[in-house]
Amino acid sequence: MILKLKDLSVGYQTKKPVLSNISMTIRPGEIWCVLGPNGVGKTTLFKSILGFLHVLSGEIRIDDVDIKNWTRKQLARTIGYVPQAQTNPFPFTVEDVIVMGRTPHLNALSAPVERDMEIAERSMGMLGIGHLKHKIYTELSGGERQMVLIARALTQEPDILMMDEPTSNLDFGNQVKVLEQISSLSKKGMAILMTSHLPDHAFLCDTNVALVQRNKFRTGMADEIVTEENLKEAYKVNVKIVKAMADSGTEIKSCVPLLGNPF
Repeated sequence: MILKLKDLSVGYQTKKPVLSNISMTIRPGEIWCVLGPNGVGKTTLFKSILGFLHVLSGEIRIDDVDIKNWTRKQLARTIGYVPQAQTNPFPFTVEDVIVMGRTPHLNALSAPVERDMEIAERSMGMLGIGHLKHKIYTELSGGERQMVLIARALTQEPDILMMDEPTSNLDFGNQVKVLEQISSLSKKGMAILMTSHLPDHAFLCDTNVALVQRNKFRTGMADEIVTEENLKEAYKVNVKIVKAMADSGTEIKSCVPLLGNPF
């Protein structure tokens, strides 16, 4: 399915728009990374797409259908959402948490059936976390919890996956593992929209990028948008884009802050 934002303005009803005139199209197999400093509207944009906030103007369309009148259940069957790593106060097993992803497909008083359990098992297998099935979610590491949240979203069987800071609070190794899974899911045809604070993530995932600033919304491929000039303007720091060559012969790019070099 194709997610299209057309001349979208988002914010809160009693205030002026947080972001205005946003247009972008996310197609199956694409990863879009929304970059930008704190407080510029990344989360507001996500809440609006997910139906938590009413859009101020413009349209959100899926396969050319305006979704403004869709129910929460319709949205949840189409869009999976992975929040930042969280700790559930109840001691659910990993399997319990992942099976919750079947909720949009169940009636109000029905319980998961064998097919729902099979879909949850498949999601765990896809992410390589089947060995965690009977562990208590609250006792997992941050990286493991994030994989469980991704598996829960996949168990919804969505066509579009939205991920809010999917590597937030993870160590370097777990960040790489999560990014590898994001890349793998896109290659299987899923459309992915994620937010990040780290410009390097755009290079690692070979993504389309939306760089959000106050009153500005730039879109394009990573090489076009994640530039030294744009990052300086957005984050108010001096940076250098450096290049290296991997053993495979692939060029690698990274964003390095220039410490002690005033803006």
